[in-house]
Amino acid sequence: MNLKVRLANGKEVQISPRLPEKNKETPPETDKVMNYGQMVLELGLLFKELLDVCKSPDQKKLLRLLKHSMTVFKAKSNNSKYAFEIHRFLIQQISTLSEKEAAEVVQGMFVNTTGKPDGHIPADLQMEYVVKTIKKHIKHMYSNKSEQNIANHTKALSGVRDIAEHFDSISGVIVRSKKHKHKDAAGDELMMIGDLRKLRPFKFEAGRYHSAFPDINKSAVDNLPRTDYHTWITTRIVTNANDLGD
Repeated sequence: MNLKVRLANGKEVQISPRLPEKNKETPPETDKVMNYGQMVLELGLLFKELLDVCKSPDQKKLLRLLKHSMTVFKAKSNNSKYAFEIHRFLIQQISTLSEKEAAEVVQGMFVNTTGKPDGHIPADLQMEYVVKTIKKHIKHMYSNKSEQNIANHTKALSGVRDIAEHFDSISGVIVRSKKHKHKDAAGDELMMIGDLRKLRPFKFEAGRYHSAFPDINKSAVDNLPRTDYHTWITTRIVTNANDLGD
């Protein structure tokens, strides 16, 4: 846009003012290798915490971990069935059930098979062990697989195990097993440590990326739309509060 300016001598000239250029926002530099390391730590520590709560059940800790897990599952897939089931479980634990019933449900999810404080395992995993033992005994019944014989053997499984262990003890049966001087994974772990020292994944270097994960985020919940997530939580409360499960 030109402007006309009259000088002192009466002469008119046109001036083209120079407008300031708009600052173009440059995208922030990122380090995808560092993002990958942070993602591995976030999900790895969450997984380790879930394993720990299975060994030593704690209701408050379990609920905190499930809330975080629900966020991760929802960020991964908007139609995640795991997020839906966790939401229903949380509603039952926080609102529907009494404090006594909620504690009983959590404790009933685990079984202590060793008597030690950290000797719990999931109840469904224990059931898989029982089914495996039953199948093993049924296999050795050969032609005597009648309904009554199977029922008798199943009822006596715990007694059979105790008798067998006691017999091995008084008979001096030697259980031969080799003890490794070093862990099988020791060499692999040392190699990984050497690679990490060279790579320095937690030292920021702009422009780095993994060829397999060129666009990875620094957190599992970066792409989660917060408003939609909160709306999903509130709209499902009444439905899950009235749903007793299958």
